[in-house]
Amino acid sequence: MKVNLREKKLKNGRRSLYLDFYPPVIADGKQTRREFLTLYIHEKPKTELERAHNKETRLLAETIRSKRQLDLQANPHGFISRRRKNADFLDFFRKLIGQKQNYSKAAVATWETILNHLTDFCGGTCAFSQIDASFVERFRDYLLTCEPRKSKTGKPLARPRKPPKRTTLALNTAKSYFERFVSVVRKAREENYLSSDPTAKVARIKATTPPREFLLIDELQTLAKTPCDVPNNLRRAALFSALTGLRHSDIVNLTWACVRHNPASGTTLNLMIKKTGEHLILPISDEARELLGDAAKPSEQVFKGLEYDAMTSVYVERWTKAAGIVRHITFHAFRRTFATAQITLGTDLFTIQKMLGHSDIRQTQIYAHLLDAKKKEAANKITLK
Repeated sequence: MKVNLREKKLKNGRRSLYLDFYPPVIADGKQTRREFLTLYIHEKPKTELERAHNKETRLLAETIRSKRQLDLQANPHGFISRRRKNADFLDFFRKLIGQKQNYSKAAVATWETILNHLTDFCGGTCAFSQIDASFVERFRDYLLTCEPRKSKTGKPLARPRKPPKRTTLALNTAKSYFERFVSVVRKAREENYLSSDPTAKVARIKATTPPREFLLIDELQTLAKTPCDVPNNLRRAALFSALTGLRHSDIVNLTWACVRHNPASGTTLNLMIKKTGEHLILPISDEARELLGDAAKPSEQVFKGLEYDAMTSVYVERWTKAAGIVRHITFHAFRRTFATAQITLGTDLFTIQKMLGHSDIRQTQIYAHLLDAKKKEAANKITLK
C-alpha cells in the first residue's frame, strides 16, 4: 500500500494538501482514495512569511502521511479517521450498555457503575485518541485504589462485607470491572476506532479465590424449617435452587409455560438457560414442584416479583443466621448445595453436568474439589495432641 502527498489547485491562489491511497482503503465503513488534510499552502509565495508557512505546512503534511503509512501497515484494511479518533469513548461505552437488553437489572447496574468510575477517572470526557497502554494501566491502578461508588440513597452499590470495613473496591470487584473495561476497548478496536489493542501488554489484576460456600443437607433441612422475615418468593426460590440447581437468573425468567407435567414421568422444566443460551430439559422432584405453587397463565412468572437487588443478600444472610449458620451464604450457594449434595449422594459427574447446564465438565468438577476440601477439614479434626 502506498500513501502519497498530493496538492489540489484552488481558485484563490492556494493549494489544498491531501493524501492519496493506492489501492483504496476503508475509512468509516466506506472505500476511499483520498483524505483531505484541511492544510493549505500558497501557490506562488511572495514573502518570506508565506514561504516559511509553505515549508512548515508541507512538513506537517508529510508527518501525517508517514503516520498513515504506518497505520496501514498495522491495519491493511483501513485507517482511523480524524473524526473517529476524536469521537467520545464514553459515549461508545454508553451505547454498548444500551445494547445489553437481555441482561438483568443488576448486570446493567454493574456496567453503569464501571462507566461512572471511568467518567470520574478521565474527568467527564475521553476521546479514542487518548486510549493507549498508559491510559489502560492508569485506569487499572485507579480501580485498585478508588472508593466504591454510592447509590442515590447514599449507600454503596455493593453491600460491604463484615469488618474490617473497606474504603476501596474489593480486589475481585476491581478485577471484574477492569476485565469488562478491557472488553469494551477491544470492541472499539474491532469497530476500527483504534488502530491497535492497547490492552494487549497491560498486566491484569490478579484476583483472590473467594470461599465457595454451600450448605450441608442437614443445614438445608434446618433452614427450610426456620421462620424468618424473608419475602416468600425469595425463600421459595432459594429452596427451589437447592433442589434443582438452577441459577437465580433462570428462576427469575421461569414462566408457567416452562413447567410440563406428565402423570407417568412427573414434572419437568423446559427452558432456555440465560447465561449460555442452551436448551435444558430438567426433571424436578415432587418437593420442588410444591415450591412452585398453583399453576397460572403460561406467560406469568412462576416466582412473581422475584428480582436480584441489594436486599437479596441481606435477606439470605438474616435467614441463614436465624438458622444458626454463621458462614457467608449467598443465593448462588444454593446452586452449589444442589451440586455438592448430588456428588455426596453418589450421582455421577456427567449427569450433574447435564442437570446444571454446564457446557464443560471441568466446571462441574469444581464442586467435587469443594467436597475434597471438606474431607480434608474433617480429617484434620481427629488429632492425638
